[in-house]
Amino acid sequence: MAEMDPAAAAALAAWSNPWQAPGRWYKGNLHTHTTGSDGKVTPEQAMEFFHGQGYHFLAVTDHGRITPVPERPYPEMLTIPGLETGGVPNRTGNTFHIVAIGVRETVEVAGKSAQQVIDAYRARGGMTFIAHPYWSDMTPEDLQGLTGHIGLEVFNTGCDLEVGKGISAVHWDQLLIQGERWPAVAVDDCHWNPGCFDAGGGWTMVRAPEHTAAAILESLAAGQSYSSRGPAIEEVRVEEGKLVVVSSPVRRITFMSEGAGGHVFDAAPGKTITRAAWEIRPRRYVRIECEDQQGRQAWSNPIYLGR
Repeated sequence: MAEMDPAAAAALAAWSNPWQAPGRWYKGNLHTHTTGSDGKVTPEQAMEFFHGQGYHFLAVTDHGRITPVPERPYPEMLTIPGLETGGVPNRTGNTFHIVAIGVRETVEVAGKSAQQVIDAYRARGGMTFIAHPYWSDMTPEDLQGLTGHIGLEVFNTGCDLEVGKGISAVHWDQLLIQGERWPAVAVDDCHWNPGCFDAGGGWTMVRAPEHTAAAILESLAAGQSYSSRGPAIEEVRVEEGKLVVVSSPVRRITFMSEGAGGHVFDAAPGKTITRAAWEIRPRRYVRIECEDQQGRQAWSNPIYLGR
């Protein structure tokens, strides 16, 4: 490897690279509604759809309640219990929506802050993430300082199709440039409403040592994942002082960072690329974004580079 700034080298040495972790990639949806709340299909129909699409795990997260589903409805697909909770006001008059997964009991949210809800589910062995920050009119001040979660939804299929507020990458970057450490997930938040088919549009890829709910949750908590609505990020590695990305064929690979510190690699018109490399320097963070010819993106979790 070429000589690298000591701070960046030390940060990379501590980075737990998901693409080099033991195990394999599992595809899943972490935000799903059924007739258990306001979804238009039964839990059985939802499980059948995602199994048919090759998903390996599914969290049924109905509003305010934990809908009972089989732990492994198919040999190739397991379920993770969860729910979506709301009711915590934010600064704009809208409310936080917090998804809790890996939980088997609900928490009363009335009178609690977002941090108290996160802490309450964490105390019960669950994990939480912030749903659709853009759709919920979140500000950076709403999210700043929250701890104990596994991140935010960088992409939400339902919010994208219904009102065009599906991508929350700017909210994410605003937290990262302030030195906060937030992973991300991509989800459907499917309600299956007529005329708006919002299932199968966004998913989270998790690198886990085995196909169990416990292993998938543990890997999510460790940031061993990436998010997508189309492209595959096949490899990320360090090579000769550069961060190297290998992807499925895409029209653009972007290294996103603070200020003007990022870089875009574009394919020639009508062509695609599958690899990009960028020099490593100390930065608050770098995250990788790949965009295919249909305009669909994939997002890595942030890599912190010693600044």
